[in-house]
Amino acid sequence: MKGLNVLAAFLGGAAVGAALGILFAPEKGEDTRNKIAEILRKKGIKLNRNEMENTILLSTLIMIVVLIILGMVALFYLLFALAYVLEPLVGGLMASFAIIAGINILIMALVIIFRKQLIISPMVNFLANLFLTDSK
Repeated sequence: MKGLNVLAAFLGGAAVGAALGILFAPEKGEDTRNKIAEILRKKGIKLNRNEMENTILLSTLIMIVVLIILGMVALFYLLFALAYVLEPLVGGLMASFAIIAGINILIMALVIIFRKQLIISPMVNFLANLFLTDSK
């Protein structure tokens, strides 16, 4: 029972943190990029369109990789904790880890099945917006 309380507290904290992060985000990404470009211009660093696009692309890819790694680590620990929560309910640690392995396989299968909607389409849209839109 204590394990369920810990899991509920963790999930509640994650939800509150995500909501607060969205609510208190200071500005849109475009505004932040414009401010960064303005600061660079004041320091005498001029970036042409290609350099700016490459900088945005590189920083976005780095951010995506970091978020994927952090998400995978969080999911790993969450599922590990869930295995110990399930242990008394399913009769043993081996059975609970088998259930967790099944959940992992299900998540991988869903990502593979829906890869176009989850990965390919957003990436194509981002790259098209980055490279094919006219500068202001």
